[in-house]
Amino acid sequence: MVAVVGALVIVIGIWLLSRDGSREAALVKGKVALKGVVASLVTAAVWSVGVTLMDVVVTMPGVDSLDTDSALITVRIASMALLLLLLAPVLDRHRGFLKVSRKGIILLCVGGLVANALGWLVMNYSFLNILSAQAVPISSTTPLFGAFAGFLLFKEKAILSSILGAVVVVVGVVLIFMV
Repeated sequence: MVAVVGALVIVIGIWLLSRDGSREAALVKGKVALKGVVASLVTAAVWSVGVTLMDVVVTMPGVDSLDTDSALITVRIASMALLLLLLAPVLDRHRGFLKVSRKGIILLCVGGLVANALGWLVMNYSFLNILSAQAVPISSTTPLFGAFAGFLLFKEKAILSSILGAVVVVVGVVLIFMV
């Protein structure tokens, strides 16, 4: 029960972190904001299935090292790449994906390697050391790190909701470990 409360507290903190606060952002979003929220919730639901399946595989007997973990991630990424390559011409009939610049392709590849390869390697390692009910909410604290990066690297202005959101996320993480 405490883990559920902790996860809800993290969600509230993320909401506070992601608030823009500007009047223009609120006016521009309108109906589009609802579509974005629904799409984000569907994404979370779909990702939860993927995370659960990875947790099951990673915690199977014999899967207890980073070597095995990295091999599993390789199989996962290769199958995902194959499926998406086969679907790309169907989903993008105008072949816009073929018109991406070289720089764009490099950025996509680096981002994919960091998020999918390194990110999943560390996530799967966390499954070997803590419960997925703890690992998953903690891994969803990306906006917290994004806010810190914005403050430190891009000199973004720290607004009250961002500071409060950061504190609330940390409280949520602490609650998860009170289980």
